[in-house]
Amino acid sequence: MTKKSEELTERQKIQNLLLKNGYLQSYWNGNNETMSPTELGLKNYTKFCFSTGRASMWGHNRDLHDLTGNEIVDFAVQKGWCIRRYDIDKDTNVISPTKFGNDLWAEFEFWIDKKAQKKMARQQKMDSVMARLGKIMTVEMPKFMANMSKMMASMSPPEDKKNKPKNRKSNKWNDDDWEWTTTTRKRRRKTPTKKKTQKDSDNFVNPFEQPSDRNFWNKGE
Repeated sequence: MTKKSEELTERQKIQNLLLKNGYLQSYWNGNNETMSPTELGLKNYTKFCFSTGRASMWGHNRDLHDLTGNEIVDFAVQKGWCIRRYDIDKDTNVISPTKFGNDLWAEFEFWIDKKAQKKMARQQKMDSVMARLGKIMTVEMPKFMANMSKMMASMSPPEDKKNKPKNRKSNKWNDDDWEWTTTTRKRRRKTPTKKKTQKDSDNFVNPFEQPSDRNFWNKGE
């Protein structure tokens, strides 16, 4: 459980206690369920503020005129909202709030403060939007991209294996060193031919192959 979840759980426990003691009451405002302080809750909140010297957000001290200061403090101490302790620096007894009393009435103050309620509503809405965005980025977006890839793959034309060029290992032979055979229609390497050298016989002239106007057999020559 995260720290934020623990805080929400603890706050829920305090809200339940305020509802159980009759300090808060829940109602439906037309959009959602909310809570508001009761008259009993306001009276006891005022007693807590009076006992501890805390500034009251309500700003009223009603129903305290018939009680003495000691009676109010005794009531708050009895409820466990505060304690009497000896202050060495002041050399006297002082009243200090307990953690229970501080957390209890701090939550009660929230339901008096309209600005704080609106601020929390905006924060909760923002958290909801961010949580939704995080879900889209981590869960829905990868699924969308995977489906898009599958769709693009299905739309691409099939591969023509017949016209697919075959990979040929690199060698020292160039394209001019290959030829197509007439029978199997396969490429083969050309047989290297030797360059002809000029021979003396190439310059020999056969007298019998000379033109008719030169006849070595004619008399007089």
